[in-house]
Amino acid sequence: MSDTSFVSGWAGVLEALYNRLEKSERSRSLYWEEELANFSIDTNGVVTGMNSMGTVSRKRSPAHLAAMWILLIPFRLMGWRYRRFGRHMANGYYISRKHGRLLTHDALRQVLVISLIDHYLPIDEQEGCNFIIGDGYGFLTALFLSASPHKKTIACNLSKSLLLDLLQVRQSHPDIGTALATTPSEMRAALADDTVGLIAVPADHAVVAMEAPLGIATNVHSMMEMDLDVIAAYFEILRRNQSQC
Repeated sequence: MSDTSFVSGWAGVLEALYNRLEKSERSRSLYWEEELANFSIDTNGVVTGMNSMGTVSRKRSPAHLAAMWILLIPFRLMGWRYRRFGRHMANGYYISRKHGRLLTHDALRQVLVISLIDHYLPIDEQEGCNFIIGDGYGFLTALFLSASPHKKTIACNLSKSLLLDLLQVRQSHPDIGTALATTPSEMRAALADDTVGLIAVPADHAVVAMEAPLGIATNVHSMMEMDLDVIAAYFEILRRNQSQC
């Protein structure tokens, strides 16, 4: 493969990830060996079985929307201390609607995460790419794409989880240019391509993120489910990437 080639476009990236689903992964802990075996994803993105990547409800009737709005009042009150919370909350409701899901406490947690980050490290002012490690249902990735549409976002996850992330993100951001990077040359090519806004990286190839200048990196509690050597590898990426900071 040449230095200027990479798999791109929703169809190509999703197909490439589908083709990886049966392969073993070095970065998959025993916990995830068991969890990933409990659910499957068909070619239409329909998930069957049980998974632990977050609470998702498809019940969006007016009664369900009103009940959840009331239940989340204490958590929304937590967010108003952050100056851009309203902006991210609005994005969260939009993404939930596009994903065909209820905005549950799990989704609101992601809104609070990006709001806290944006309060202390204004996203629009940061150099480099957003780096999302281990998203759940692509919600935090979608929030970063909405908050910083002119910056590249790198989504890194186990192949099956990454596929689910991207299938969800496609519903809210269908027009964004996507690429799959598994080698340093593919990552460099994706970074150089102005049409690519979202770069997908399978966890076994996370080291290719060192080729990127990383501005903001996030992980919301999934490192608790990783082996220690995998966690150490991610921190090495954060220390040795191409950022000037």
